[in-house]
Amino acid sequence: MLTINGVELEFDMLDVDTFGAHTEAGEQLKAKTAEIEEAQKDKNVFQTFRLTCEAINAFFDHIFGEGTSEELFGSRMNFRTSIEAYKVLKDEAEKQLKEQAELTRELFADKDSGNRTQRRAALKK
Repeated sequence: MLTINGVELEFDMLDVDTFGAHTEAGEQLKAKTAEIEEAQKDKNVFQTFRLTCEAINAFFDHIFGEGTSEELFGSRMNFRTSIEAYKVLKDEAEKQLKEQAELTRELFADKDSGNRTQRRAALKK
C-alpha cells in the first residue's frame, strides 16, 4: 500500500496490469509536456500550473481509476500538492523496479560460476 495525501492506494509495479497502466499514463503525461512547455515559454504561470495539475490528475486516474485524483486532491488544483504526489508515486515506482531488477538478477545468476578470482584460479589448475 502506498499513502498519498492521506489516501491509501494499492500500487504494485510487479503486477502486469499496474505496470501497463503506469506505462500508458507516463506516455500520456509526456504527450502533455509539449503543451505545458509552450505555456512556460509564454511565461503563462497560471496556464502552466493548470495544465500540470490536469496532467497529473489524469495520470493518477489512469493508473488507479476514475475519481482517484478527486480523492487525492479534492476539487482544488494546487501545483505543489500535485507535484509532491507525483513525486511520491514516481519514487515508489523506481524503488519497486529496482527491487524487481535485483530479483531478476538473483533468479538468473549463474550460481556455479563463482566470482572472477575463483574462475581465474580454476583456469590455472
